[in-house]
Amino acid sequence: MKKILILFALLISGTAYTQDCNIGNENSNGFDSQSGDFYKNYLLGVKFTLGQAGVLHSLNLLGQGTEAQVKMAVYDDNVGVPNNLLTQTAAATVGTGLLSLPVSDIQLTAGNYWIMAIYNTDGMHSFRDDSASTNLVYYTSLNWGTALPATAAGFTSYPGQDFTYFMEISCGATGTNSAEIPRISLQPNPAADFIIVNGSPISSQYIIYDILGNSVISGTTNNGHSLLDISNLVSGSYFIRFEDNSTLKFIKQ
Repeated sequence: MKKILILFALLISGTAYTQDCNIGNENSNGFDSQSGDFYKNYLLGVKFTLGQAGVLHSLNLLGQGTEAQVKMAVYDDNVGVPNNLLTQTAAATVGTGLLSLPVSDIQLTAGNYWIMAIYNTDGMHSFRDDSASTNLVYYTSLNWGTALPATAAGFTSYPGQDFTYFMEISCGATGTNSAEIPRISLQPNPAADFIIVNGSPISSQYIIYDILGNSVISGTTNNGHSLLDISNLVSGSYFIRFEDNSTLKFIKQ
């Protein structure tokens, strides 16, 4: 019996106990399923507040089975308006009920974040609340398939709506499970104009090499996630190496 207890203690000693700190609307209570269409070719969303630091795992919506294609994204906040793109999902099909779109884990600080989505067709894809008078919706016109804007500087707003979008976030870790520590990752990949580095150490130097080993871009990441401009690179395969010698491959479209 003692051996079993010792083994159990060893197993849990490295476990990170977390709690859900999800932000957004995880159910459709108070929302209308027939309030009107979400229009195609508009990236739009609303703000939610994260009360404590956590790790973002996925972006989610409650779908109404329209079979439309959707992409979701998160922008950080600057004095109540969306600011910089932090992460985005791959395209997926809107079914009935929960649609969970994974993203590479990102460490988020407490604060405001904007959950946004874009669809390829008009339709009642998710649930809306058109009586949310205190809410501001920010949006921009964007053709489906076009790269999402790196910043929201040109976005426009209107009042009075809320959506059944939410972010899956874990927080309150008390252990040391390395699975909860974000690993360095890149997205999108392939990429056209920029790549987002997620999970990098603060102020990590990096060098981008072409397939022949030539250094083409260098710089320093910050804040655990950085937006790197690769628009001037020619199409092809590249490698990005960080100061800890970790190396990732990406494709420039």
